[in-house]
Amino acid sequence: MASANNARSTTSPQASLADKVVVVTGATSGMGAVTARRLAAAGARVAFCGRRVDEGRAVEKSIRDA
Repeated sequence: MASANNARSTTSPQASLADKVVVVTGATSGMGAVTARRLAAAGARVAFCGRRVDEGRAVEKSIRDA
């Protein structure tokens, strides 16, 4: 039997990530870029890195412009 503790939280992502800082590696493309964007949209401050500078700047711009 599942307990009540295993139920999904009804707390909004913004409430749970507000005032949080996250670090995402590999964020210049693919899953890392999507993760960085979604965490930022959920209210987190995002620090990220990746191997490609130009793609990283594009991810940064998309986060800032959102």
